Amino acid sequence: MKISVIIPTYNRKEQLLRCLESLKSQSRLPDEVIVSIDGSTDGTAEALAHWDSGALPLRWIEGANGGRAVVRNRAAKVARGDLLVFLDDDIRLIPEGIAMHEAHHYRFPNSLLSGATLEEEALLRTDMHRYKAYLSRLWLAPLAVYATEPMPADRVFLSVANMSVPRQVFEQLGGFDERLRDAEDYDFGVRAVRAGVPVYFNYNLVAWHDDFITCASYIRRIRQYKVAQERLCNLKPELHARNPRAYRPARGWRRLFYRLFSHPMWVQWIDREVFWIRWLPRSLRYRLYDWVIMAQAVHFPSGQTS
Repeated sequence: MKISVIIPTYNRKEQLLRCLESLKSQSRLPDEVIVSIDGSTDGTAEALAHWDSGALPLRWIEGANGGRAVVRNRAAKVARGDLLVFLDDDIRLIPEGIAMHEAHHYRFPNSLLSGATLEEEALLRTDMHRYKAYLSRLWLAPLAVYATEPMPADRVFLSVANMSVPRQVFEQLGGFDERLRDAEDYDFGVRAVRAGVPVYFNYNLVAWHDDFITCASYIRRIRQYKVAQERLCNLKPELHARNPRAYRPARGWRRLFYRLFSHPMWVQWIDREVFWIRWLPRSLRYRLYDWVIMAQAVHFPSGQTS
């Protein structure tokens, strides 16, 4: 089995180089690594030209900024491998990662596999970093049961930050929907299940995620995802009208409750780690973060968080 690793990137050359370093340390080297540069202006191509790739078979392609779905499809079209492994540019794959992707597809051919994208605890510096690491484990650990049995249609999870798919299956499904600027991986997973392609998740196949958020940046990210989910429902109501991942507005007393946490000052207090928040018990502190983030990202998203 020949393996092509595809990494889209946009103006994140430092994170990209760390991702590539993790690939140099793989117990099973990929047969090619394609970096797909999405209109970057930070000197990514020059950095790659001067980077010591060692035994890693690296090449890169450049194109106008088209978004994540476009840039991934662009690389997939020129990939030579039988198996496509998609990684984000801000992750570091554990040394056994490529071998684990390969082993899965020998055991379960013609399927999709997603690994866990987690924050490495040794690198966490702020309480928001630790909160996000806690959330990632809370969300992903229950999916560990799907390492050897396919996910049911109503529980599809697929993260293209750490995902593999046979090229033939990728082409049969039509690749990622280029009309989408976000949530293209979730849509791809739903379409796969509808087409009879099983989707698996391996919690032990870890990619460390070097995305060190603030409360403000996390709220912006959820707002973007909310817009993407709404667009999915509008574009493909037959697939996503009952999307379990779609955010729904609070009503009645719950809306009044969230309004209490809709002022931008909450975000500033959290990111500054003001003393009275810092001294709250962790369970209550994280609950407060939940309320503020949901209030300002979902229920009252018009406020400023910068």
